[in-house]
Amino acid sequence: MSLTDNDIIWTLRGLDEVAVIDRCGEYPNVPLIGTQGGISYNPCLALRQFGRARRVGPHEMLVPHFHFEFQVDSDKLRHGFIKAWDRIHKADPHELGPKTSLPMEPYCRWVRIRAQKLGMPYEAVRPIILESPDEDGVPPTVLPPQIPTDVDTLKRSWAQLKEERDFYREKFNEQERKIQKLTKQLEEERILNDYIHTEKRRPWEH
Repeated sequence: MSLTDNDIIWTLRGLDEVAVIDRCGEYPNVPLIGTQGGISYNPCLALRQFGRARRVGPHEMLVPHFHFEFQVDSDKLRHGFIKAWDRIHKADPHELGPKTSLPMEPYCRWVRIRAQKLGMPYEAVRPIILESPDEDGVPPTVLPPQIPTDVDTLKRSWAQLKEERDFYREKFNEQERKIQKLTKQLEEERILNDYIHTEKRRPWEH
């Protein structure tokens, strides 16, 4: 039986409030050095481990690929990798969005299209639906939705979606209140300006 993402425990509670190193130095990601060379790591693709699953795919500028081997390092990346760790940037967990371990469909679609472009070495073992090619000419492969079957998972999924809905509803209401406040201030300023303009007129101009 194939392993699916429903069989994996993605998030540990102890990581809820952990600050994430999202970039170092001039790099938009995290450069790592091993025993044979170095490679860049993209934390923005691993936010699900911190209970902050992505809603959409990241911009291509945030997921560049850097790698080198110690024996073949013509671009001098080794020195840049080491120097980058002098300036570490940590993202506050609250800046990463609402808590949810359920990635949204736009992100899943981004992953599928990227896997096709890069030629990921695995095959889909379940039935697939082929869609028309997108604007880049890539025919996306849409897998059937992986719906959790056990009651506990369904309850957790429902609770997470409800929490996310409440989060964005509160954000929307907050913006609405700001708009109403600014609208009221503009109206008061308009009335005040009209009054001042009227008072400055000469008596015979009324």
